[in-house]
Amino acid sequence: MMQHQLFFDYLIGVSAGAAYSVSYVSRQYQRNLEVNRFVKDKRYCSLGNYLKRGSYFDWDFVYHTIPTQIIPFDYEAYNQSSSRLHVVVTNISTGKPEYKALKTNNPIAFRDWLTATSSLPFIARPKNIDNQLYMDGGLSDSIPVNKAWRMAMSERWLCSHAPKAIAKSLSGTTGCSGWSIAIIPNWWSALKRVPMNTTKPSTNWTGWKQKAGFSSFDPPKTL
Repeated sequence: MMQHQLFFDYLIGVSAGAAYSVSYVSRQYQRNLEVNRFVKDKRYCSLGNYLKRGSYFDWDFVYHTIPTQIIPFDYEAYNQSSSRLHVVVTNISTGKPEYKALKTNNPIAFRDWLTATSSLPFIARPKNIDNQLYMDGGLSDSIPVNKAWRMAMSERWLCSHAPKAIAKSLSGTTGCSGWSIAIIPNWWSALKRVPMNTTKPSTNWTGWKQKAGFSSFDPPKTL
């Protein structure tokens, strides 16, 4: 999208979508592709991280060391950008999604909120921010359609690097529901609020987007 100078005023990022969106807001074209080179680095993700920290990913390395020391992230450009990003996280106490405005040039705030929206059960610990525990926003609102509609924008676009994977059914997630319920009270009721087709989502993806009133951009590779 940046290659074609296509910029939006407002974005909502969930999980990895939030992590990719920050470089879009800061206008750092293809920075995410550079970051992706570290996926095979044991500091990025490994069993050793899990045994040492209780998380498969070393979030401090991913969201602080890389952007501040290795592949610089332009925090000031992000803060001054005309595009604004909200990050979706799941409040463990309520099981409901929260939409946090990430308008700052503070590297620690970036690390904390991107960690929170990326922390999935089994592979990561909940993230404590201001004495409240949060986990991946996709657990409670994987595609924040209602939030987008409430913003009263003239156009709404859905950008996904894996559209079929996003269009998942409720039956596909019940295998981890027992563990997730133990971690997040009210998680099951929160899951049932996710506005997804529950029968054949992957074959009805185009129809679902049209019914929801969204245009879409499905890039051939991660932006």
